[in-house]
Amino acid sequence: MTANTGCDSVHVNFTNTSTNVNKFYFFYDDGSDIDSVSLKPHTFRLQDTSLDSIIYYPTLLSRDDPNCRVFYHDTVKIYKTPTNTKITSDINVGCAPLTVHFNAISTTANGWHWDFDNDGKIDDSVQSPVFVFKKPGKYRVKLLALNHGSCPAIIYSDTINVVFNAKAAFVPSSKSFCGRADITFENKSLNLNSFIINYGDGSAQDTNSFIKHFYYFDSSKTVLDSFSFYPKLIVFTAGGCSDTTSDTIIALKPPIAGFKSSTIGGCSPLKVHFTDTSKFSFGTEWDFNNDGIIDAYGRQVDWVFYPGVYTVKLRSISVNGCVDSVVKVNLITVNDPPKADFNVSDSIICYKGEVQFTNTTTPSQKVVSWFWNFGDTAAPYNTSRVKDPAFHYYSFGWHNVELFAVDNLGCSNTIKKRSVFVVDTLPPSNTALSYVSVNDTSAITISWRRSTDPLFKYYKINRLIGGKSINIYTSSKIDDTIFNEISPAINTSGMSYCYIIQTINECDRISITSPEHCSILLSENSTIGPANALNWSSYIGWSPKYYLIFRSDETGIIKLIDSVNGTTLSYIDTAKLCDETYCYYVQAVSDSGLISRSNITCLHAQYVRLTSPLNMRYVSDLNEKQIKIQWDITGYKNLTAYVIDKYSAADGWSKNYAITQSNSFVDNNVDINNESYTYLVEARDKCGYTNPPSNIGTSILLKQKISSDNVVLNWNGYHTWRNGLKNYDLQVQLKDKSYKIIASTKDTTFTDDSVYHAIDTAYCYRVIAYENAPGNDSSVSNSTCAVLPSRVFVPNAFTPGNGDSINDEWKPSAISIYNVVGNKLKSFNVRVFNRWGSLVFEANDAYKGWDGKFKGVPVPIDVYIYFVDAEGIDGRNIHLRGNITIVK
Repeated sequence: MTANTGCDSVHVNFTNTSTNVNKFYFFYDDGSDIDSVSLKPHTFRLQDTSLDSIIYYPTLLSRDDPNCRVFYHDTVKIYKTPTNTKITSDINVGCAPLTVHFNAISTTANGWHWDFDNDGKIDDSVQSPVFVFKKPGKYRVKLLALNHGSCPAIIYSDTINVVFNAKAAFVPSSKSFCGRADITFENKSLNLNSFIINYGDGSAQDTNSFIKHFYYFDSSKTVLDSFSFYPKLIVFTAGGCSDTTSDTIIALKPPIAGFKSSTIGGCSPLKVHFTDTSKFSFGTEWDFNNDGIIDAYGRQVDWVFYPGVYTVKLRSISVNGCVDSVVKVNLITVNDPPKADFNVSDSIICYKGEVQFTNTTTPSQKVVSWFWNFGDTAAPYNTSRVKDPAFHYYSFGWHNVELFAVDNLGCSNTIKKRSVFVVDTLPPSNTALSYVSVNDTSAITISWRRSTDPLFKYYKINRLIGGKSINIYTSSKIDDTIFNEISPAINTSGMSYCYIIQTINECDRISITSPEHCSILLSENSTIGPANALNWSSYIGWSPKYYLIFRSDETGIIKLIDSVNGTTLSYIDTAKLCDETYCYYVQAVSDSGLISRSNITCLHAQYVRLTSPLNMRYVSDLNEKQIKIQWDITGYKNLTAYVIDKYSAADGWSKNYAITQSNSFVDNNVDINNESYTYLVEARDKCGYTNPPSNIGTSILLKQKISSDNVVLNWNGYHTWRNGLKNYDLQVQLKDKSYKIIASTKDTTFTDDSVYHAIDTAYCYRVIAYENAPGNDSSVSNSTCAVLPSRVFVPNAFTPGNGDSINDEWKPSAISIYNVVGNKLKSFNVRVFNRWGSLVFEANDAYKGWDGKFKGVPVPIDVYIYFVDAEGIDGRNIHLRGNITIVK
């Protein structure tokens, strides 16, 4: 069937799909006639309109020849379209936005699709929906009512009339304020005809115009920090529609600012304590000079004032951010105290020396009293109230002098200065030597610390010789702390030199002698093989932390080579030393980084060079693409690499062609079939020295040519084995790729006149040279291949099956032809026909012959015709035709 469900009626097409049927009967189940000829389209109808639906059961009865029967039925269901459906609503006219309650009434429908604004979209799917019409206009609501069979009925409501409404809106000038404020209201309403505004504070409503309204925080109405007012606006249209809106205005409790100070005047620096006495305050900001910059925060604050008159401002902030300020103009007055100071006639004096003090306190005209403390309790008196006193000092060292001054307002100031140094009767403190260092063979540098003696007069440097102290230098410059002694009498390579220093002050007192400092004497001990041994004297003056060892070679470049601890006084240089002279010096380094250098000493290293040449064992072809070189290993311990030189006729000698640590080398850059190459090898040691070149090794280049079906071979002789050449083996390659010796000779030419019946193989040769010594080192040449002229020989008769087992097979003989079975381009082909043109034999393999049979049966004695087609390795095409005679 094409369809089996419909509304009110349905048209159904039936198709009989029965098999093996002889006769059928079709019952429509709606009172229609029975069909037994063919199945026809049929329309089913809801015959009883009082029903909501009806089901028909069309049935097919089929039978075959034996009168066997079978039934098949299906269903057709008809639904009644919903009727007596209508829409009701609780209101048909009103102001936008208008809320309407709808209800669908139907006896048969059970599905609802509502479209309230006629936009083609389903807005709801319940039987009693609620919809809000937001825009003014006239609306007819559309309802699609469905029954259980989804049969639709479309119903429209009465017209819903939605009229324009007013839109209430206003904006207050502020929504919060501190304490009190005038608030202005701006009317933003639309479509209004009249309005009523209630200010929310109990005052009268306004209906004529919006006015400025005064609000204030009334603390009698609340104990909280804020109070809220709720103004409300109602607007009306001419048609009686209305809209209402409201807002909130918050009144915040303000603080009441106030403060007090501990004092209002005094001398600088004046410390004043301030107390915040504000009410309802949460935060406090202080401005102590009324410059707009906050100086401090908090309810209790101490502040230090300097000379001047100050206006103080307090800014009090409530918890809601409300602010109140109080300003007290010219509240604090601070007087400038005197600035005590003085000068001395001399800051460094000798024992019992006099110092005159000059009072420089300012302003001097306002100072009324002075008090001095000279800082020397050893003197007969130690204080004074004189303006400009003089004083004699009796104790050694620095003295702190204090002056206390008071002005006419009672303000005071004190100054205390380290002013006078008294030199003791003891010798002055001595400086110390920093280091003594060798500069050259006849030059030494002496360095010392700068003197701290306040009465410094000069330095005195002495050199110690043979138990005597000889003055070599004096200097009255306190910052002069280094001296270079240059003298032909000095020989730093022969001895160590020691020095001391003394300091003399202005009282001509001499310090004690400093500890001596002595230079380092470096001497060579000996050369131990290729190593150099050094010894040196310890640096005297401070304990070295470590010694640095420096070395230079014949290039003059100086390098730091090692370091040893401060107690080690010898060193063996076992580094890479060559056959040359090396010079050394050492440096002592102290914990603080001071350095003293020794003299320079030079040694020539005992170095053994490699003098014997290497033995080149062989130069040989490796794989038709490379040449391998092999030489004997040397036992030289300083060897670092082997250096290979190469000669070719095209490029000449290539020095340093390759460098390797192995005793063999494979050369990839060769054309082995067209050129011979010569090599020699040298050993290079760690100093870059090389031994004499080895004997040369020359690769063998083998060449060939064809002459009268003979192969003529020639090659260059192998050079050079120290023990000479034993012989050359000439080899030919067999079909399995192995080689066979065909001759041994000492000549460098050979003619091969042997006969080889290699049908599809070229003649490939190589030469192997052998050394005339035990072990037989050898050199292999390149291989070269010769191709003889291609030919095919065909016999003209044979005697198969005559019982003598002689000449029983007919087979052509060939030389230098392709015999690739299955390859049409390089194949061999032979065919034999009888006199009537019938093919009796064919072969594609030159090694296969004919036994005189066709399909296993001997052919008659007769003359037969053959055809031979072949391609020579030399490129020649061969086509032969002739006769074969079979005889018995």
